[in-house]
Amino acid sequence: MRKNVRALVELLARELPFCGPVVEVGAYRVEGQESLADLGPVIGDLPRLGLDLRAGPGVEVVADGSRLPLPDGCAPTVLSLETLEHAPDPRSLAREAHRVCAGGGVAVLTTVLDFRIHAHPDDYWRMTPSCMAMLLDPFATKVVGFQGHPRFPHSVFGIGIKEGEGAPVIDTNRVAGWQEALAPAAAFERDLLERTRIALASLLHSRALRGYRAYDHLELMLVE
Repeated sequence: MRKNVRALVELLARELPFCGPVVEVGAYRVEGQESLADLGPVIGDLPRLGLDLRAGPGVEVVADGSRLPLPDGCAPTVLSLETLEHAPDPRSLAREAHRVCAGGGVAVLTTVLDFRIHAHPDDYWRMTPSCMAMLLDPFATKVVGFQGHPRFPHSVFGIGIKEGEGAPVIDTNRVAGWQEALAPAAAFERDLLERTRIALASLLHSRALRGYRAYDHLELMLVE
């Protein structure tokens, strides 16, 4: 998990807010990210169930995200963070997220686009914001976002609200408020080495410079 995804989850946990149990699909905490990927401080006392293809830190149930061993509508909150690119069948994973999400509940999906290959345990896909909107199609309300250069963002976000009693009301003003609140928290800190790389990139390749300058750019939009 990266800092910008963590910031998104923290914001939504406050704003919606999240209800339990929280089902986390793709819950394995890879080495070096144990603290960042630990959502305990975010969800507090809410019960949580972590599922992943492999056993390890953060995982209570070993299961395929495309065939979750859970009943329909059992989870008011479903999270699948930085996971879709690792799923052999991301469409099935998204359908399962909708199936197990309770009526009026929320599902949060995030993935990458302009990002290195990272095999945890393997890496298959890169998805655009339009792809995320398609994956969220079964949900009554859909918010899609990205961070990075608008033509080639490094991160893609999706928030789906399932139809049902108690569903939070999401409108364009509310989404704009989330975007404004999230932008500073999701910004990446650059050390001296990174700033030097940006300066060199500006000398060698203007396209690379544009990408670096837009790295923190973030947009969220309500999908009709």
